Amino acid sequence: MQPEWWLLVASAVAAASIALAWPSPWLARARALAVSLLQLLLLALVVLVLAAPATEWRTAVGAATTPAADAVPIAPASDSLKSGEQVKPGSATAPGVATPSAADDRSALPWTWRTLLLTVWIVGFLISGARLIGGLLRARRLRREGARLPFSEELSMPWVLHPACEAPFLWPGPRAAIVAPAAAATWPPEWRCAIDRHEAVHRRHGDGWLILLGQLIAACYWFHPLVHWSVRGQRLLFEFACDAAVARHGDRRGYAEMLLALGGGEAPHAPVTAGAVGSSPLVKRIQALVGGQPHARITVLVATLTALVAMSAAALAARQLPSDPLSLVRPVGPALSSYRYHELNPGRLQLVAFYDGEPRAASSISVELRAPQSGQRVWLTFEGLRKFNEEIFTWEGQLLGGAEPTGRVRIAGHVGDGIVDGVGYGVVWRDRAGNFRIFRSAGGAMSEYPNIVCSWPLALDEPSWIERTPMLADWGRESAKRALCGSQLVGDGAYSHIDR
Repeated sequence: MQPEWWLLVASAVAAASIALAWPSPWLARARALAVSLLQLLLLALVVLVLAAPATEWRTAVGAATTPAADAVPIAPASDSLKSGEQVKPGSATAPGVATPSAADDRSALPWTWRTLLLTVWIVGFLISGARLIGGLLRARRLRREGARLPFSEELSMPWVLHPACEAPFLWPGPRAAIVAPAAAATWPPEWRCAIDRHEAVHRRHGDGWLILLGQLIAACYWFHPLVHWSVRGQRLLFEFACDAAVARHGDRRGYAEMLLALGGGEAPHAPVTAGAVGSSPLVKRIQALVGGQPHARITVLVATLTALVAMSAAALAARQLPSDPLSLVRPVGPALSSYRYHELNPGRLQLVAFYDGEPRAASSISVELRAPQSGQRVWLTFEGLRKFNEEIFTWEGQLLGGAEPTGRVRIAGHVGDGIVDGVGYGVVWRDRAGNFRIFRSAGGAMSEYPNIVCSWPLALDEPSWIERTPMLADWGRESAKRALCGSQLVGDGAYSHIDR
């Protein structure tokens, strides 16, 4: 899954979660469970985006020389390279052509903006995860080091008192217990019974584990405020449900007064456990107890409207993004169509590359495409260029939906091995009107030797062309010559062709 789609779908799911978690006691537990299901979907989205680490889809040149090579690489466009800009040291100015800028020379590095964002996300997740684990360990320490309250038949589970605890909370699991402040020993018995019933409801329904799931989701989406709002809203729904269960079997107003008396502190265990008091907005809980369920209709209305807005925004954004990396081009293969008799159909794109240097798997050439309606920019990237005396790279594809090259090309991973080195390329296509369009590499490093492909010392006679383009038929070989001859060898960098 592409990161853009991940954020889009996650935002829509989080907005729907906020709608379900609207603070009202009406159907609180059912809505909280629905939010948990959406949280599982958010977790699945994280797994999907991490399971496909190749966010910049690529294809190796060796594989691309067979028609079965359908992998089309995608990478974000860079806006820092301006047309006509030329700042690459030692390069010569060519009319209408910009040689690499220092700002965009990062294309030769293994770092892309998506790699950087992934690194930032990992750092944020580790920090959030450390806080989550720290809260869990602290709650565990309070549970282990606290003093046991004397047994009472009125209580359903053990109570552990610790002076560092600020508010009662449930420690879930096989050794479930209520951890409370040391002052709980002096509380009225009816207070302890009410808190015990509240936490027993949490334990019976497994709320603590669902709250832990929500906190894990919040750690994964540490940067997303909508996710955090939905997690807090779900926690409040669990409290509504437990408060209502306690109030049905006791004094509703007395229970509300107890919450008000004990609600001055925030439980230190908040990231990992369910708490009776201090762990959710107290005023809303007391209002729900005293006022009943006055907001049921408002909840339904707000939840419906929010979900509709979220889904509409997702559908609108979906129209602006390619649904698949292959949505802009369909690979045809290494064989090139002939230019004669208009055999090159409208929308066909051809790329020919001449690599002079050490063959390296890291060497690559990328051509940027643009979707006309959405403006989305993607990169076709071909890796593992072979030296020209072994093979001249050729590739043809069918542009889809009116997509066309932007005129930007990236070269990366080139290593010289002689006097004249670099990559020469030619890009040819027919636009929707049937016109032939072409741009070639130009403006390479100046030296006493010409670096123009098809001229000395880079001349190629007919036997050489036949030997180095075995994938091409005669007319296809002529197409390759027309596209490539006259190009100049250039080094690593980003190039912008403003005259096409």
